[in-house]
Amino acid sequence: MRKFFLLVIFACCFMSPTFIALAQVVPGVAYQSLIREDGEVAVNKAVVLRISVFQGASTGSPIYRETHSLSTNVEGIVSYVIGSGTPLIGVFSEIDWSNGPLFMKEEVGFGAHGNYPSEKVSKLNSVPYALSASTVEGITDVKQVAPTLYKVGDLAHGGIVFYVDPLSNSGLVCAIADLPARSWYNGVNKAVYTTGDGFGAGKMNSVLQVALQGGDNATASFAAKSCLDYKATQAGVSYGDWYLPSKWELNQMRSHREVINETALKIGGTSFSEGYLYWSSSEFDNSRAWWQRFDATGLQSFDTKNYTLEIRPIRAFSGLRSSATSPSDDQETSWTQKEFVLSTFLALTGSGDKPTYEKILSQTREAGITHVELSFLNTTALRAALDVSEALGVKTLAQDLTKFSGFQSEQPSYTPTSINNEIGQLKNYRFLEGYFIWDEPYLVNLATTNDIKGLVKTADPRRLAFSLCFPSYGPYTWGDDS
Repeated sequence: MRKFFLLVIFACCFMSPTFIALAQVVPGVAYQSLIREDGEVAVNKAVVLRISVFQGASTGSPIYRETHSLSTNVEGIVSYVIGSGTPLIGVFSEIDWSNGPLFMKEEVGFGAHGNYPSEKVSKLNSVPYALSASTVEGITDVKQVAPTLYKVGDLAHGGIVFYVDPLSNSGLVCAIADLPARSWYNGVNKAVYTTGDGFGAGKMNSVLQVALQGGDNATASFAAKSCLDYKATQAGVSYGDWYLPSKWELNQMRSHREVINETALKIGGTSFSEGYLYWSSSEFDNSRAWWQRFDATGLQSFDTKNYTLEIRPIRAFSGLRSSATSPSDDQETSWTQKEFVLSTFLALTGSGDKPTYEKILSQTREAGITHVELSFLNTTALRAALDVSEALGVKTLAQDLTKFSGFQSEQPSYTPTSINNEIGQLKNYRFLEGYFIWDEPYLVNLATTNDIKGLVKTADPRRLAFSLCFPSYGPYTWGDDS
């Protein structure tokens, strides 16, 4: 059976025209959604969206329902305005947005009406301000507020955007200029185990490099340290969490170097050195590391760590943000504590008994817990628990101690191929939110934790790779120098 689902990537762009007593204007709520089919982005597909609004509870009879017949674009995205579709139940302009709680159900179907194999229910914590104000106060003028959707070349978050994840609007920015060329090592060849690759992997790579090489030469500044020390100020906000990019991140930056150069030169930055070699944070072995040539060929190879090559620091940003707010405002972003309660789930010795799992997970969901950690299960039991979670709509983090997860000093037997194959199967679960990489790692396990995290993020870059660390507790103490 084919699986279809949609992910709303913003829901804040409220159509808010001037409300004038003599001219009845029906406002709407502008949405943009990414449609996926069998885990893949649905490109140039005809879809039918059915939108329902509920008052008081997320089930029962809706107070409003409409449908939209649309086609996705080349990126799998559809844009639509709730309130302008084909109405089935109720009148959109008569919704009392001030009388909550309100819930919205979005259903997606391919082809004929009446077949909606996937749905998403959301509580409307923030109702359309223009509509609420109009209903309650008869306001005559409302300012439109829309989220900022970033694109490559934008100046934002302290640098220049060179990668954006369409699912979350999270992404990566680079500094507006190269830093002085540096060697990769700090004067001593040694393995630092920074093999992580993929989105965000360069951060941990860089931290490990400085932690494990910093004492080799107290006065020197090598590539990763230069990037970690870098700071940039933009629109009055200082950004200090920069790092040396991983191989994957470096290639994303190289691929968009012409757009980056154009923005950089307009604001007093510098262009990339065309044809020069740039260091990544990804290690090849104890004496060599990966670099990339910044030209059309994009050649990636490795060389000895003592070579002095170009460097350009990067940083990651996450989540949607309203264009009417500053970065310091308390906005809802990805993976904040406000969004969920996490419950550990020990599935009765990993029996794989689905009726038992269904009972436990149903009670968990009824208790208001939105995310469940499926831990200490064998592979068969994990799949059974994921099947049940999928049927119940319970969001999960998956842990498999035999495939890709570690516990304390115990680590799984794995290869890049085995992890890629395993994650390739698990990522088809719609309600899987991420992977529990390591539980309570010892200091000696951090490099392996980072390696597995990089492999998992390469196989499934859009999901969370999670570890639980106790750096200063009992037997897990990492020491004062960690």
